[in-house]
Amino acid sequence: MDQGAEYYRRYLAGDETGFDQLMELYRENLIFFLLRFLPSVEDAEDAAEDAFVELLLHRWREDGGASLKTYLFTIGKRKALSHLHRRGRRKEQPLSPLLQAEALSLEDRVCRDEERRELVEAIRRLPEQYQEALYLLYFEGLSLDEAARVLGKNKKQVENLSYRGKQALKQDLGKEARR
Repeated sequence: MDQGAEYYRRYLAGDETGFDQLMELYRENLIFFLLRFLPSVEDAEDAAEDAFVELLLHRWREDGGASLKTYLFTIGKRKALSHLHRRGRRKEQPLSPLLQAEALSLEDRVCRDEERRELVEAIRRLPEQYQEALYLLYFEGLSLDEAARVLGKNKKQVENLSYRGKQALKQDLGKEARR
């Protein structure tokens, strides 16, 4: 059973702590995901908050086919893209040193050990679509169908992105090992 869905059910039944637990469960990973679209940690935090607010306003339905996590990440991506559109920025802007330190702090909480940190750095060198697919599938544990919903692609496209991303990672990590 999806723990996030259980927290959400408890919230809908009147337990206010259920939503707090839901936010605690997904907030950092959602922000980390949204940093792929937005230029700053603050923007990612704002988009994540907007996604949680939308979850409060527009109820998730279990019979809708998507897991709560998939639904939330889809909302988050839509909020991030909307935020970029409002600001007129289409490309990711380089982070200032202060914001980079803040992003690294968030990354440190998500990526605890050195090998995982190296993997994250290698993933960052990949094309953006590969990054998104690999992150959702392997860091967030979404299924191909769920990742396809978040990315707005079909299952086969996500499968191809994942395969190509893994191939590029093997090649990149092989180069790193030889250095």
